[in-house]
Amino acid sequence: MRISQYGVLYLNPNHPQSVMSVEARQAVEMELDIDEKDLVSSQPPEFAQVNAEELTGGVQFRSVPVPANRMTPLKKHWEEIYVPIVKHMKVQVRMNTRRKSVELRTCKETADPAHVQKAADFVKAFLLGFEIKDAIALLRLDDLYMDSFDIKDGKSSTCFKVLTAV
Repeated sequence: MRISQYGVLYLNPNHPQSVMSVEARQAVEMELDIDEKDLVSSQPPEFAQVNAEELTGGVQFRSVPVPANRMTPLKKHWEEIYVPIVKHMKVQVRMNTRRKSVELRTCKETADPAHVQKAADFVKAFLLGFEIKDAIALLRLDDLYMDSFDIKDGKSSTCFKVLTAV
């Protein structure tokens, strides 16, 4: 550190951006009551544990649309689906039959906001045709993700003769 003839304190002489007037530095030190010893601490700061609502700033919500052909299997296996989501992930879940979707959201007991996405992936896996035993792996493992795509092989034709030939 060095002080110029104009009363400017250079924190690092090699970097001109690190300039602060002596009066400003004294005002900051007096306001914050900082010692040079406190600035260099060997102990990391300790923070209280943050729950999901404080971390994300509110409730996270996911809605998973249910295709018409999977509504009956979903109703049939509903108890097997919602128990792991509610018990292990601590995520609230409901089946909205009017909108034909499964709705998931965090609550106060949810430990991690990522649990909502894991639960949504679990429901999507079941709706794509996975068995519940296989889909539960998405809830248990951290680095397991699911992705799907449609394969459209062949040309689409508007001519009736070509369609019957294929």
